[in-house]
Amino acid sequence: MVWTCGFEALAMCSHTTAAVMLSAAATFFSYSDDCLAATAGRQDPFVGADPVMVWHSSDDVERSSGLPITRPGECMQFRTVYSVHLPPLKVGDLVEAHADFEITNPYSYVAMFGHFIVLGNNPDDIKGVRIGPAATRNMVPGVHHDDFEQSASYVEKKDEKGKYVNVVAYSSSMLSPDKNQLAKIERGYGMLSVDVIRGSVISNEMKSNPGVTRKIGDCVVDIGVKGRALF
Repeated sequence: MVWTCGFEALAMCSHTTAAVMLSAAATFFSYSDDCLAATAGRQDPFVGADPVMVWHSSDDVERSSGLPITRPGECMQFRTVYSVHLPPLKVGDLVEAHADFEITNPYSYVAMFGHFIVLGNNPDDIKGVRIGPAATRNMVPGVHHDDFEQSASYVEKKDEKGKYVNVVAYSSSMLSPDKNQLAKIERGYGMLSVDVIRGSVISNEMKSNPGVTRKIGDCVVDIGVKGRALF
């Protein structure tokens, strides 16, 4: 797992950190929580400087190697594929997550595979707040290393600590002859990447008027969905 600070955050970081980053000529640099501390003094995270990416982390170690293929009438079995432990979040922080992973269906029948991203209380929490839509598709027999991708974003509405971004997957097939059959989650072929962006993400107008939208770059934020912005 790697913590980083973006070039857009140079003005908020120490001169030493900035010099190292510039000399490295890299967009991201292995980092502690210096950038988080530099922005902690802002009185109102909704108003002020341009948005700053204050934190980045990733997880490329699959937490599960097998995905149970359930049959009709059986309880769906969910597995956490990746998990990233978030830093303390402030009101207005924008959290962006992107994951990709590969699955092999070694059997002679079609199976459905689904996945979604949640904000959980621990690395194995599959029942947390879903921060993006679920996606599903069928895999034909014998497909190896089929690539699955998932992205999700939300704006934090209160100060939070101890939260995790978890990628959750599941599978089912009415053609499965045995309840003990597993699809294979391939090792070393995927990653979950998470950014925390702090700054002028949403305005005071949006805080008092849920449902108001505002364009931010190429994205449109809508905070009218259960207090969290999805886009």
